[in-house]
Amino acid sequence: MKAVLLFISLLISLSSFTQINIFGSVKNEQGEALVGANIFETIQEKGAPSTENGLYSFEVKKQDLNMRISFIGYTTQIIRIKKADLSKNFKLDIVLKKKIEEFGTVEVTSSPVKKVISKDNLLILDFEFYGDSLLLLQKSPEKGYFIEIKNEYKDQGIRQKLPFRPKSIEYDCFGNIQVLGKDSVYQLAFQEEDFHLVDAFSMQDYEKLIRPCVAENTEDYVFKAEGEHGKSIIYSLFSKDTLDMAKTYEILDLDAWKVAAQYYMEIITLYHASVSYGDNIIYGGIWDGDMKKLNESPKLNQMIIFYDKILSRPLYSPVFNLNNDFILFDHTNGRIKYLNKQGETPINYHDSKKWIDLILMDEEQKRFVTFYENKGLYSAHEINIQTGKIEKGITLEENAYPENLKLKDGFIYYLFKDPNDFYGNVLLKQKVL
Repeated sequence: MKAVLLFISLLISLSSFTQINIFGSVKNEQGEALVGANIFETIQEKGAPSTENGLYSFEVKKQDLNMRISFIGYTTQIIRIKKADLSKNFKLDIVLKKKIEEFGTVEVTSSPVKKVISKDNLLILDFEFYGDSLLLLQKSPEKGYFIEIKNEYKDQGIRQKLPFRPKSIEYDCFGNIQVLGKDSVYQLAFQEEDFHLVDAFSMQDYEKLIRPCVAENTEDYVFKAEGEHGKSIIYSLFSKDTLDMAKTYEILDLDAWKVAAQYYMEIITLYHASVSYGDNIIYGGIWDGDMKKLNESPKLNQMIIFYDKILSRPLYSPVFNLNNDFILFDHTNGRIKYLNKQGETPINYHDSKKWIDLILMDEEQKRFVTFYENKGLYSAHEINIQTGKIEKGITLEENAYPENLKLKDGFIYYLFKDPNDFYGNVLLKQKVL
C-alpha cells in the first residue's frame, strides 16, 4: 500500500510540473507589432523577447503564472494565470498601452541665440571650457588639425597644430584635459598663455585606468564599471587617502539583462550547431567577443542585429559632485540618490519617449539640465533635485539636432553644422537658466 501511495504521489508531483508552451503576440493599441518586448514569467524566471513580428514563445512548468510584459515607452502589464486555466499550448496575446506623457504640461519658452564662434572653411570638431576661455578642436581642409585657446569676446587666440588626427577633448576626474586620438591620448599642459602636449599613452590604458573615474570630491573618487550586455553599472567609492574601497552601488536592469543574455546564449548555441569544429572560432580559442564575426547564416545575422540593438542602449545613470556630495541619477530605478550620504528623491521625467539620455551640470550655478527631442528640435529643462520634477525650459529652436551640448554659467553651448558647407560650422549659446 505504501508503494502505491508513493507511486501516486510521484505521479501527482510529476504532473504538477508538466511543461507547457506559452505563446502569442505583443502589439500596441493600433495593432502594430512591438519588436523586442520582454515577456517574462517572474516565479519561474523564464521568458523571451518578441521577434520582428511581435511574436514570442517559451516553455514553463504548469503551475500558477505571473507574467510581466514590458517595452520601452509603454506601461508594463502584469497578468496572473491560474494553473487550472492552462493548456499544453496556451496562447496569450498582449496589447500594451503607451505611457502618458507628462512632458506636454511643462512650459517651453525661447531665448535669443548668440553666435560664439564661426570661422569660414574651418570645422570645429569639439570644444571645452578652460577658465573664461574656450578650448577648440578644429580641422582645416588645407592645414590639418589644430587646437586653439580663444576667448569668445576676443578675435585672436593661441593656436597649435596637432601631429595626429584628434577625435575629442575630455576633462578627466583628476582635473586634466585630455586630447583623444584614434590609438593614443595626450594630456594638455598649460604655462602662462601657452600650452603643449605631454604624456602620450595608449587609448587602451586610458579606457582602463583613467576614463572609469567619473567623479571626485575632497575625500573620494568614484569609479564606474559596466556589467554584461551594458545592462548594469557598478559605482565604487575609493578613499583618496588610503585608496581603499569605501562603498559600492550597483544599478541593474534585470529584465533587459535577461533579454540580452537570452539572445547571447541563443546566438552562441546556433553558431555551435551550424559550424564545424575545425571552423569554430570559439572552440579555437580566438574569439574576441565580436558578435559580428559569428555571422554565418541569415537567422544568426538577424539575432545578432537584435543583440546589437540591445547593446547600443546601455544604462544612462550619471554621477556628479554637488557641494562635495556624489549625486546619482538612477534612471533604472527612478530616483536621485546620494552615494556618500542618506537620501533619495523619486524621478519620472525619463519615462517620456521624447527624453534623450543627457544630463548636464552647471558648475557655476550648481544646477542640472536635461533635454527632450521633438522632430529634431531640442528643449532644455532644469531638474529640481529636491522634487525630482523638471521645470520650464527653452527650445533650441533655430537649429535641429544640435551637437556637443555643454552647460556653463546659465548658458547652453552647442555646435551646429551648416548643411551646405561640410567644412563650416558655428558654436552657439543660448540662455537656459
